[in-house]
Amino acid sequence: MSELLKLFGIDLGTTYSCIAYVDETGRPVIVNNSEGTPTTPSVVYFESAQNIVVGQVAKDTAEIEPQKTVQFVKRQIGKVKEVYKLGEKPISPEEVSSHILKKVAQDAEKELGAPVKDVVITCPAYFGDEERNSTKDAGILAGFNVLAIINEPTAAALSYGATLGGAEKVLLVLDLGGGTFDVTILKVGKSIETVCTGGDYNLGGKDWDDSIIRYLKDEFSNQTGCTDDITENLETLQSLRASAEKAKIQLSGKETTTITVQHDGTRARVELSREKFNTLTANLLSQVISLTDDVIRQAQEKGISKFDEIILVGGSCRMPQVMEAVKSKYGMDPKLQDPDAAVAKGAALYAVMKKKGEIDSAPPSESKEPIPSLPPIRYGNGDQLPTITDVTSKTFGVEAVDKQKKPFISNLIMRDTSIPTEVSRTYGTVDPNQPSVSIKIYEHASYDSEMALPKDAESLVIGQTELTLPPNLPAGAPIKITFKLNENGILEIFALDLTGNRSVTATIERKSSLTKAQLDEIKERNKGIMVT
Repeated sequence: MSELLKLFGIDLGTTYSCIAYVDETGRPVIVNNSEGTPTTPSVVYFESAQNIVVGQVAKDTAEIEPQKTVQFVKRQIGKVKEVYKLGEKPISPEEVSSHILKKVAQDAEKELGAPVKDVVITCPAYFGDEERNSTKDAGILAGFNVLAIINEPTAAALSYGATLGGAEKVLLVLDLGGGTFDVTILKVGKSIETVCTGGDYNLGGKDWDDSIIRYLKDEFSNQTGCTDDITENLETLQSLRASAEKAKIQLSGKETTTITVQHDGTRARVELSREKFNTLTANLLSQVISLTDDVIRQAQEKGISKFDEIILVGGSCRMPQVMEAVKSKYGMDPKLQDPDAAVAKGAALYAVMKKKGEIDSAPPSESKEPIPSLPPIRYGNGDQLPTITDVTSKTFGVEAVDKQKKPFISNLIMRDTSIPTEVSRTYGTVDPNQPSVSIKIYEHASYDSEMALPKDAESLVIGQTELTLPPNLPAGAPIKITFKLNENGILEIFALDLTGNRSVTATIERKSSLTKAQLDEIKERNKGIMVT
């Protein structure tokens, strides 16, 4: 009998990460870390050039050595090149994220006695091309075969859909994690179809913590007369951050809590009630509802006028204020669905589906080695796996010019379009005998088919290339541009000269993800590093 292949789903979170696999019965199972808990803090402590600590120990150490600690890296992945400097060596968000992935994988390997190789990693639904590619690069740096990058709400819906017994439902999924917020409407049953999605990668439990921190700072000043901004002291700030998170959790189960604030040898005791906490964070809750309303409006434009259930995932959905506000606004009791584990479990189910697809589509092998068997998946009321249709949370376009040669953005793939998708459009050259065409690619959140260049246009550019043209073309010579967006939300662009029988094809290079040379260099550098 061939060996049963273990496939894994990883929820790479802003504040906590989690890993799951599908067991021999087809059930997704969370693997506890070496500390015996299902989630691992997404905190990395660079103890030395040869020893990197990840998880709870790193989080605790952040209060003592904050300058050596990196947190909330998910908010920076795909956006910045460097988040830390180890000696003279810049460390990218992808590299930091790879250490988090290695930690959860190592712990799973110790627990299961099987290597973690084939994985699906999750990301927020509104992540764009750069963030998705960077997330995949983090997985490659961790030594994985990354089967797919899947949207977190889709993973949660897959996990929940497996419990529905084949029922067809429209779900409103709110995923409020430690650092990000996703809201998605999906049709779930024999298939899982994303209708539309939205969110904010700068809205999550951390922002509720920050509100408490500001309150503690002001109360400390009121009680002690201290005029300094105590949050400018890194050690004090880390202590406040830990106290704020603890208070937030306590206020989910009790009406008041007391917090001790210490700074520069001075101490203050601050009482915080749930009512006060709700007041301090009312603006954040309003953002959650506003973003949810936006997605509901978009769903209505696509013919979905109601939903059957509201599903809450993400640890921050445990806050009573979230559940109360959602019920009050939408007149329906939300279901808190395995908030810390649903995303990783759904990703593990998807990993089996992807691997099955790879094996089924592969040409017959001449190798005599046995092909590992896959665990079964029980979905709904049978063995039939669901088809999954996602949408893009971004709009993609090119820079074009109008008759007055004024530049604008011409959008080819619109936000909330089902993926994979391929769209082509033909443009014309501007001048006679034009030697080349510069193709600039934009990614943004607008629903407009055409839009004027905004002031921050350059920040929306995700790639650019030059298409060389044959000589003696007239003005208006046709150039066909094709955008191809795959099921992982990763974009490929092709440009074609349609004059005569001559053609040229160009592919846009990814803007800010790591090159193969950079990936290889980081892998080589990290060979002797221990991640604990």
